[in-house]
Amino acid sequence: MSATLEESPTDTKESKTPNSLESSPADDRHKVHVVLQSKGGIGKTIVAMNLIQFLRDSRKLTVNAIDLDPMNHTLAGYPGIHAKSVTLFDDAEHVNLAGGEIDAMMHAALTDEVSTVIDNGAAGFVRFGAYLAETDIAGLLEERNRALIIHAVIAGGDMCAQCIIGLHTILTTLPASVRAVVWLNEHSGPVEYDGMTFEEMKIYRDNAQRIAGIVRLPRLSPLFLQDFNDMLRRRFTYAEAIESPDFRIMNRQRLVMIRRGVWEQLGGLPL
Repeated sequence: MSATLEESPTDTKESKTPNSLESSPADDRHKVHVVLQSKGGIGKTIVAMNLIQFLRDSRKLTVNAIDLDPMNHTLAGYPGIHAKSVTLFDDAEHVNLAGGEIDAMMHAALTDEVSTVIDNGAAGFVRFGAYLAETDIAGLLEERNRALIIHAVIAGGDMCAQCIIGLHTILTTLPASVRAVVWLNEHSGPVEYDGMTFEEMKIYRDNAQRIAGIVRLPRLSPLFLQDFNDMLRRRFTYAEAIESPDFRIMNRQRLVMIRRGVWEQLGGLPL
């Protein structure tokens, strides 16, 4: 299911609705976290990396990390993340799902006593989203006292409108019981549309009870961005970079501050 820009995301400016994360109850169920969005190049793998490291290092959870991106497999390229690459399609045209591998992945997510984080690329958005809906993964998880949480990135600047349409598609395709964490990535500019912030947009007002929380990824100043990109270039996790002699004290300090800014927000969410 899809929506036009006029229908979906952003009409009518109103005052902000209180963020649902402020009253989020504790939830110790195993979760399946899926990073899902229709637009490429907006930081989905960065979101997955932050989430995996937070769950493992801060929440002290065992996490199965899955790289489902049919194009790049970037997440699996970070040794410290320990992500498994799973084949999404069994054809070069990206039409037919590799049913056996996807079913095996979901079987583990339904039965293993761990949390699962799945990084799905833009090329797999439609087909994997349909798989989640058609096979009622959310219902199967609920039967086993587990939960499906979607992590949707909204990028700023020119990419904002397409990301809002992608979020609308997610929320209208998956059951109302599925909650979403929205990540506002300001790297390319403010997350605004027609003068409205995300919390002022229609899509937020219509779905506030389904949005488990909002995580803001602010635009980094040049020195912070340089250190962050250096960490990514070396394929390091935060912990690896902070402990590495290749990073000086001030480089490490900036990475600590970046990590803290994200993890403090995640700490308030029922993950």
